[in-house]
Amino acid sequence: MNKKFGSKLFFLVIVFTMVLSLLITSVPIEPVKAAVSGFVTRSGSQLLLNGQPFRFGSTNIYWLGLDENVPANTIDFPTAFRVDDALETVKEMGIQVVRSHAVNSFGCAKCIMPTLGVYNEAAFVKLDYAIKSAGDHGIRLILPVVDQYNYYHGGKKSWSVKFFGYPDDGLNYGGYEFYNKREIIDAFKLYINAVLNRTNTYTGIKYKDDPAIMAWETGNELGWYDNKAAERAWTLEIADYMKSLDSNHLVVDGTYGVEDDHLTISSIDIFSDHFYNWPAVGSCCKGLSVTALNAQATKVGNAGRVMYVGEYAWNYEAQGTMVNFLTAIENNPIIVGDAPWAMFGHSDINGYVQHGDPYTIHYPGDTTDMRTKMQQMRTHNYKMQGILTPPAHGIPGAPLITGYQTTGSNYKLTWRGSVPSDKYSVERSTAGSSGPWTVVCNQCATDNNTPWTDSTSTAGISTWYRVKGFNLSLVAGAYSNVFAISGTPVPAPGSFTESAPSGGTTNVSVTPTFSWGASSNVSSYSLVVADNSAYTSPTINITGLAANNYTPAAALAYNKTYYWKVIAVNGTGSTTATNAGISFTTLAQPAIPGAFTQSSPASGSTNQSTTPAFTWGTASGASSYSLVVANNAAFTSPIINASGLTNTSYTPSTSLAYNTAYYWKVTALNATGSKVATNAGISFTTGVQPAANLIDNYEGYGGSNSSLQAAYIRNTSGNAVTTTLDTTNKNEGTYGMKVAYTIGSPNFAGIVHTLGSANWSGQNGISFWLKPDGSNRQLTVQFKESSGEIWEAYYTLTGTTAATVGLLFNGFQHPSWYSGGNGVIDLGAITEFNLYVNQGAGATGSSTLYFDSITTANLTAPPVNTIVDNFESYGGSNASLQSAYIRNASGNAMTPTLNTTNKSEGAYGMQLAYTMGTPSYTGVTRGLSGQNWSGKTGIQLWLKPDGSNRQLTIQFKETGSGETWEIYYTLAGTTAVTLTLPFSTFQHPSWYTGGNSVRDLAAIGEYSIYVNQGSGIAGSSSIYLDAVTLY
Repeated sequence: MNKKFGSKLFFLVIVFTMVLSLLITSVPIEPVKAAVSGFVTRSGSQLLLNGQPFRFGSTNIYWLGLDENVPANTIDFPTAFRVDDALETVKEMGIQVVRSHAVNSFGCAKCIMPTLGVYNEAAFVKLDYAIKSAGDHGIRLILPVVDQYNYYHGGKKSWSVKFFGYPDDGLNYGGYEFYNKREIIDAFKLYINAVLNRTNTYTGIKYKDDPAIMAWETGNELGWYDNKAAERAWTLEIADYMKSLDSNHLVVDGTYGVEDDHLTISSIDIFSDHFYNWPAVGSCCKGLSVTALNAQATKVGNAGRVMYVGEYAWNYEAQGTMVNFLTAIENNPIIVGDAPWAMFGHSDINGYVQHGDPYTIHYPGDTTDMRTKMQQMRTHNYKMQGILTPPAHGIPGAPLITGYQTTGSNYKLTWRGSVPSDKYSVERSTAGSSGPWTVVCNQCATDNNTPWTDSTSTAGISTWYRVKGFNLSLVAGAYSNVFAISGTPVPAPGSFTESAPSGGTTNVSVTPTFSWGASSNVSSYSLVVADNSAYTSPTINITGLAANNYTPAAALAYNKTYYWKVIAVNGTGSTTATNAGISFTTLAQPAIPGAFTQSSPASGSTNQSTTPAFTWGTASGASSYSLVVANNAAFTSPIINASGLTNTSYTPSTSLAYNTAYYWKVTALNATGSKVATNAGISFTTGVQPAANLIDNYEGYGGSNSSLQAAYIRNTSGNAVTTTLDTTNKNEGTYGMKVAYTIGSPNFAGIVHTLGSANWSGQNGISFWLKPDGSNRQLTVQFKESSGEIWEAYYTLTGTTAATVGLLFNGFQHPSWYSGGNGVIDLGAITEFNLYVNQGAGATGSSTLYFDSITTANLTAPPVNTIVDNFESYGGSNASLQSAYIRNASGNAMTPTLNTTNKSEGAYGMQLAYTMGTPSYTGVTRGLSGQNWSGKTGIQLWLKPDGSNRQLTIQFKETGSGETWEIYYTLAGTTAVTLTLPFSTFQHPSWYTGGNSVRDLAAIGEYSIYVNQGSGIAGSSSIYLDAVTLY
């Protein structure tokens, strides 16, 4: 069977499997009447509902079907409470349409389609609930069916790379085979068919017949920027296909921006654009520009269609204000609605769900700016309905007190917020659950203030609490549950149901997440799982669970039926879930990985790099690989023993030995077993170590200072500098070189040493002996190629102890004043070696340095770092700290000092006292001299924020390329936290262009800490950091 035919046969089997699964899951359900009625239709350049023009306010709640925020960076289903709460919130805001990525769900364990052709009923049920809840709240949904980007819920690369095995181009937005490979398009259309023909388990209505859905969107920010013809052909085919299956719903073009050649696609009803300031994506730099908005709308109107602003950065006003942007939408009838990015509601336990981007929306708002803009949005949303004056704010629902802690001599109370509460009052009784009640917090708390400490309480005394919310008009809502503390009898836990795995579910993961609804008055939950309905000899029997979900660490058996029940417990008694005893069956055991071979270094190859790239083929069914490298065929005491590898290549971060034979083997693994590569144990030999090149040891000048000075010429543009031979301060031989220099005006001094044409090939760095002067000035080591291209690296002159300094060539970069060259270090012909001293963080004045034994050499790569900075190495000296952390002089004031009180560990943390105003940012940078961060997942740091709601930016820059990456964190609250920041979440700054868009972690030149005004206000404050590490 040839490979092409085999692929087609496999695809036909998948198609049959997918169709069969549709037939199996089509169980008749009695329809339930939805709260919304009628379908939105289009007549030319307007939408109609029940024959009347329809315009609407909108927002994005991308996570309705699957989320990654609770806990942070954890992919899990949102609870029913969170779905209902968010939809209740947008209803309060006057919103009628919500855009959500709930259907774009493939390639992950909890996605609707975890693997090609396999549907996850539990995920579909969660989507069922989201659609039902939307309808119950009078909300209609716009549902994109695929994402341009490879985010947690999957995107087009889930199909091209994960499902069909096309090569991964390494780009988050890559995977363009999705648009033009027939087997992918046909399989994706089957997925669309499955979604549109899905029967909602709550309502009994097929998705394609549900008025709670307003439109299907062909995708999110789609585009094939190098092949517009293929992009259009794909859009035409998918839009036509949707219309052939579903005559009730509109279709939105999910392309990023309005493409002129798409305007003739008759099956597209709505064209959309997103308004950000991202130069690298879509149309550059629109921001909230009314001109750009109207230009797009005019094109759409001329084509006889309508326009929808599918996303916009509500708080980025460089190109225009939000108020003017919304007013322009109201005044342009072609634009039917607009959706800011992105709405989050209350957490299940307390406060709001937090999300890591700067466009997060909480209602009625976290900051003064957000609170103002939320009311402007609310007014706008009603104007879009033709209602010029918004109605009164809704009456808050009942909060839910979820727990307490004892803090010192006080109680700290936690409650779940209610819509549309702005503030909360807390009442306390020490007599009983019926009062009398004392107001201990009179509208003193918001959803950003929980847990809330009752500073007038006395721990250990029986106490009862209740909470109620107040809206923006100070109208009170319903009281919460009465919460009793200190052994006081409380009612038994309330009734609740088990959610997932749902009864009768098959093909369930062997490490499923058990989830259930929240019970009232609960202290904890117990979970029992057994392979029999009598629960004898249970497989899982765990108590004391605080959350209403649990994922076992140990896997269940494959292809086995299990029964499960949850019991809610408190001090009074217990309540078992109303549907306890439901069963599910785990999936069949997968086969062990398939056969594969090792590729490079090839068997018997010689003269290999000491940091070779090990590559191998893909083993079918493998979940990971392990690599073992040793200098013996028995693989005893291996040099490399790496496991958990998910790619089919690995480059070691430390060098192998020169001129040595090595043996290597790769093993593919999955949950069932392992398979060793068919040619495991092949060997290769590394190359012979090149000899070091002597640049200067100062023995060749016959003891003559004039000869030395003729070889090292002062740069006359700089300050004074004099070189002499020295017999005392040296590394070896008779002489070293003394460099006496002055820093003032100019603030640099330097010498130039001509080499003729030196060949430094085969070496990876420069080594030299240096006795520094402790000035904290900056030593610059510079060389010039015969082409004239100049490279330099830097070393801070701290301390006065002589040491050998090694500078790797991959840590050299162009001087800031240099332009030109090919950007590649060519070591074959070096004409100059130069030494400069710059003032840097030091003062003006005169001093002396000593050099000896300057060579090129093969340096050992720097070790993989764990600690970036724990602030213990500055000897308690603020001056030393400030010489390491240099303020960005273009920003506002920021002063780093050591702090002995606010810290995570050890003797010191770092205090950053800063001012925010004009400029609206400030920051410090610490040089890292090419630290190797390879093999690490991200940065972790301890932070005590200042509650300013300003934006903290953590940034790092690669050596050589200068490519810059950053991530943001909102400084909400004042409680110390440990931030875990995966490298995968770091992005280019908005102002940065260039680079290869790959995070090259092998040589990091600097990291920076910035504070931007963000949603905060002007003023001065302090934050504290400690334990900056890699993990």
